[in-house]
Amino acid sequence: MRWTGVVRPPPSGGLGGCLEIRSRVVVRRTLLIALLGMLQTSCGSDARTPLEECSHGLYWADCGGGGVPVLGCDESTGACRWFRGGVSARGYAVSDCPAEEVCCHSGWPFSDFTPDGDLRRRVADQLGYIVEEPAMREGASIPVLFDLTEPTVSGRIQCSGAPPVQGCAAQSLGTPAMLRREGASVVVTLGRESRLELEIITGTVWTARLYQVVERNPHDAEPRLLCRDLSVGGELPISGTLHLSSDAVEDLGRLHGRLDGQYGEASFSVEF
Repeated sequence: MRWTGVVRPPPSGGLGGCLEIRSRVVVRRTLLIALLGMLQTSCGSDARTPLEECSHGLYWADCGGGGVPVLGCDESTGACRWFRGGVSARGYAVSDCPAEEVCCHSGWPFSDFTPDGDLRRRVADQLGYIVEEPAMREGASIPVLFDLTEPTVSGRIQCSGAPPVQGCAAQSLGTPAMLRREGASVVVTLGRESRLELEIITGTVWTARLYQVVERNPHDAEPRLLCRDLSVGGELPISGTLHLSSDAVEDLGRLHGRLDGQYGEASFSVEF
């Protein structure tokens, strides 16, 4: 489909023309995404690729396409991800907002997806983690070294200063680490209600990123449908190095490690 039209320059001394141009761009983007959605769900079925067949990790995915990143949330599970090329996976509601203004619907990214109950809570929490910017694979900046030869104590944490990591005073996050796969990533979960999630992205070059996750009280009222609820946590802008067991590449079942992190003047070390 080809769009045609006349772009008029703004009147002298005013911004009316600029606002008109911007409005047209937003409307056209919304229409294009709506048309893509109609094509993807033609004949009553969702023809998009299943997430399992896309390259994906904890909060990101690449299902092809050459467009700009779009935000999508699974309409069944509430899992939210950024889709690199603008093409989402099967079963995902897709935001028609631009990435730089992803909460463009009165503080919410979707025009036609407003879940209820537990699904609503799940979506609201996930959005709180990732709406600040697209969480792409390339954004994981913690380097990984396969140089750990000594055993670690799963769940142990040591801190100095005042890092944004809860549980330092107890020298333990309260529970051994839990590991799970998310496509190309291994996700290490440390702690309970207030926990850390370490995403280790495998590949030719391994990298990692760290999230702080704060569980809502399940007895609280349902969260408002707003994007930027930073009380639920988000990615921690730390520097540091992740040290993994030397045989982790060959056998993820033997994976153990230690993250040495720095946040401002504070430092911490977490083992799993």
